[in-house]
Amino acid sequence: MEPVTEWPYACPFCWEENTVLIDLSAPPASLIEDCRVCCQPILLELSMSMHGIEQVKASRSD
Repeated sequence: MEPVTEWPYACPFCWEENTVLIDLSAPPASLIEDCRVCCQPILLELSMSMHGIEQVKASRSD
């Protein structure tokens, strides 16, 4: 398994596709990323299993 993976998600403000790099050696439970298109802050919540990332939920961080 690669130590870093890229995961796609849609911005909850402008709905444009973004990606986030996630370090699988020490994945965070959540993080905040700015949208690459509209620059709004996005809260990303990661769901993990023993097989890796299950889901990345993107929501408004306002």
